Amino acid sequence: MKIKGMDRFHEHLPDYPGKKIRFFARLSAISALLGMFFMLIMDGIFRLLLFGDLLIILSPFGPILGVGIVGLTGFLLVYVFWKRKDKLLQKLSNNAYQKALIYALIGIPFVLTLMIHIYFPIDLIIPISSIDSVTVFLSRPITEIFFGVSILDIIIRSIIGFLLLFVGVSTIFRTLSVFGIDYMALVYVYYPEESEVQNHEIYSILRHPTYFAIFTVALGGVVFRFSLYSIIFYVMIICGMMIHIRYVEEKELIKRFGDSYKEYQKNVPAILIRPKDIGRFMKFLIGKQN
Repeated sequence: MKIKGMDRFHEHLPDYPGKKIRFFARLSAISALLGMFFMLIMDGIFRLLLFGDLLIILSPFGPILGVGIVGLTGFLLVYVFWKRKDKLLQKLSNNAYQKALIYALIGIPFVLTLMIHIYFPIDLIIPISSIDSVTVFLSRPITEIFFGVSILDIIIRSIIGFLLLFVGVSTIFRTLSVFGIDYMALVYVYYPEESEVQNHEIYSILRHPTYFAIFTVALGGVVFRFSLYSIIFYVMIICGMMIHIRYVEEKELIKRFGDSYKEYQKNVPAILIRPKDIGRFMKFLIGKQN
């Protein structure tokens, strides 16, 4: 199956003809695996290395530190992709995007692993010690803390979590099928003159449908686990994404489109669907919206 926009994406990678383009897919996969492995190790690193009072003090911070390091690294690499645009274009011209893509394809998978990590228990690799009461408390479902273990609670959280995961992932694939890999891979950040105006109705519902998808998938993890850790992780993801949207991506869009984009910001939400637009969004999701 041919992916929409692949030809235009490929033509901006002149040093990777034919199957050599698979290098970027492998780079993304390796980055995602490294980011996930690092966070899973950090979830229990202090329980592995420390004992006694030091364990009790530091162990609860391991998972937060892991998410913070991976998230910060990912967002900084994505920032470099945007920030170095003018210098790379001046220096490398047609090869600028190819050079910058390396940063994005390490940084973006790091960011994406943050939302997947929420679904995993923090004792997946290293068990939580019985003396580590704070970590136990932060990792337990909130409903379990207040009401005890309930099969019904687990079933409800699993169903809602799966539905949110499904909506988020479906939005990503639907956006890819509508706009193409060239738009999703940010080719036109470097070559805006080659882009086409996108008048799809989804942009009258959300300014950033892909980011909405990321938040939705991560929210599914929060509901699924429903622990204080999952909420902390989600807040960290939201903060990172909103900083990126406001101070990196939309700053560039305002520079490119001026007051018209500022007016667009006032009329269309960035990542939250207004109740009146839910029906139109569902039509987009199932392919009935032009």
